[in-house]
Amino acid sequence: MALSFNSLTLSPLFSSSSTFALPTTAASRVHVILPPKPLNGVRFSAPKRRTDAVVVSAAAEDSISPPVPPAESEKENVSVEKLPLESKLKEREEQKLRMKLAKKIRLRRKRLLRKRRLRKKGRWPPSKMKKLKNV
Repeated sequence: MALSFNSLTLSPLFSSSSTFALPTTAASRVHVILPPKPLNGVRFSAPKRRTDAVVVSAAAEDSISPPVPPAESEKENVSVEKLPLESKLKEREEQKLRMKLAKKIRLRRKRLLRKRRLRKKGRWPPSKMKKLKNV
C-alpha cells in the first residue's frame, strides 16, 4: 500500500492566504504550511489532535511474495518448567554461560578500574615500583 499525496497546485483563491492546509485523504493526513516569505521548500507537520500509526510496506516490482508473519520468526517466551527435559537442560546451560560471561566482564572492569586508580597515583606498572624505591 503506498501513500498518495494530493498535488500541490495552488489556485488563485489560496494565493492571498499566508498559511493554509490542503484537503487530504484519510490515508494521508498531512498539513502543508506555506510561509509568507518566498518559498524555499515545503514544510510538513503532522496534526496534533490525533496520532495514528500508519503501517506501510513496500515490495519489489518484479516479484510479489506473501509477507512473512512475525509469529514464525519470533521465539515465544515459555517458562522453563513447561519445556521438555532436553530444552530445560539447554536453557540452564545457556543461562550458566551467560552468567560466566557476565562475571568475566565484571572482573575485567574491576581490574581496569584498579589499574586506572594506580596509574593516577603513579603506582602502575608494577615494574615502575622498583625504580621508585630509591626516590
